[in-house]
Order: sequence, then structure tokens, then C-alpha cells
Amino acid sequence: MIHQDNVQEDIPNDIILYAASLAAYYSQDKDSGKVSVDYTKIKYVKKIPQGPLGLVTYSHHKTIVVKPTPHK
Repeated sequence: MIHQDNVQEDIPNDIILYAASLAAYYSQDKDSGKVSVDYTKIKYVKKIPQGPLGLVTYSHHKTIVVKPTPHK
């Protein structure tokens, strides 16, 4: 998750790519050459009622393909 103080501005692409590469690195697919990562605004993320902890649905997402990279 990327926290942003000014919600009126879009998050820069380099920040999205960096966060996606970290998410890919800590995913089950971290040994893959490329990993697809979805992202969306928090207002489009909804918890599933009576669902297990951490299970959500989301909409209005975009997908990027990144190389898993550890923290710099």
C-alpha cells in the first residue's frame, strides 16, 4: 500500500513501479522473471463480508508487469 497525503495528485509512475517490484519480490512468484501486479485506489477495495482476514475484492484496477526486486 502506498500512503498519499494529497489525494488530489496522482502517484508518480516510478513510485508505482518500485512498490510493485517490492510486492512481486515478497510474493509466491518472486523466482519468476516477470510478475503481474494489480493496483487500484483504496476506495475501490472492499472487504468480503464474513470472509477470512485479509480477503478483499477490488475494481477499477490496472495491471503492470515488473521484475521482482528487493528493497534498495
